[in-house]
Amino acid sequence: MPAEINVRTDAGYGAAGNGIADDTPAIQRALNDIDLDGRIIIPAGVYKLRKATSHFTTNDFTESTTDKLPCYYSLQIMRRCTIQATGAVFIINTSTTIEESYGAILGIGIEGINIIGGAVFGTVFPLNGYQVYRNGILLQNCDDAIIDGFQGMNLTQAVQIYSSVNCKVKNVRARNCYGSGIMVYKGSNNTVEDCFATNCWDGVISLFFTSTSTINRCHVSETRATGFAGGQGITVEHNSGSAVTNCIVEGFYYGIDVKNGSTGSIVKGNTLTNNLCQIAIRKGDPLNTQGVCTNVEISGNLIFDGKKDSGYAPILISDGGSGHVVKDNVVDEIPYLVAQNTTVTDTNNYSFTI
Repeated sequence: MPAEINVRTDAGYGAAGNGIADDTPAIQRALNDIDLDGRIIIPAGVYKLRKATSHFTTNDFTESTTDKLPCYYSLQIMRRCTIQATGAVFIINTSTTIEESYGAILGIGIEGINIIGGAVFGTVFPLNGYQVYRNGILLQNCDDAIIDGFQGMNLTQAVQIYSSVNCKVKNVRARNCYGSGIMVYKGSNNTVEDCFATNCWDGVISLFFTSTSTINRCHVSETRATGFAGGQGITVEHNSGSAVTNCIVEGFYYGIDVKNGSTGSIVKGNTLTNNLCQIAIRKGDPLNTQGVCTNVEISGNLIFDGKKDSGYAPILISDGGSGHVVKDNVVDEIPYLVAQNTTVTDTNNYSFTI
């Protein structure tokens, strides 16, 4: 097994990278052949990917509890390696039906995957799809993975880390995704850092059923004029001990949304603007599993230019939980806090009107 493979120049692979030829077989051969801890080089170019013939069945991923469709990906990582794809753009067809849809890069049960650079672009913005059917990267049970400098557009999700621990998603750019731009689903001790996500939907960056995970120094925005007013910027759902810190969140219905029984979450040092409700702690949406949150800290945030005709206070706590702390925030609206059926410690906040 070779320790390094260049998919364009090494004999036996021959990827074209011209956006016309089907490069799926060449890149998959490299993924099959590379030695443990080896490096696959995918030079700058445009690589057209098709739907693979093999699939895995989704048991936890889909939004439906009755219809479990087979899930297809173009490429599957077979062992621990580094994929160096700076300047490489992968194109997948996102104009298909849900049954014919597919994602780009899949890893299952492999520790230490390292993906550097690369972009996956769908051909059109998908108007439907389950959580994993048109993803750029899906890593399931892949501990200690690093995704650095990746981009995704016109997908269901750009990146999903599923049931994994100690993974790092950094310097990722996600836009125009039907679902979350970046989702960490189950697992623990995962980090999403220095990422930019815009014009995605419903938890643009999301921590879901995780623990002790962090979203840090990310910029999340919604700029589309109409039809997308109900989305959430950053969501923390069913979490224990996770944190959202030093982020910028703008243009959503809920800016940072802590819900569904999260406990011990920290929302600290963020800047929120132009959201209907800037920060919320709540039970969740009626169609989801709802739960009371406890011991959430909202501290040191700068909150300004909210949509003052929305009927919401900048900070809304309405879940009936206890142990919440709101402190050291700067808010340009009075009243800045509405707490319903809950106990809150409210100290050292500065509110003003302009």
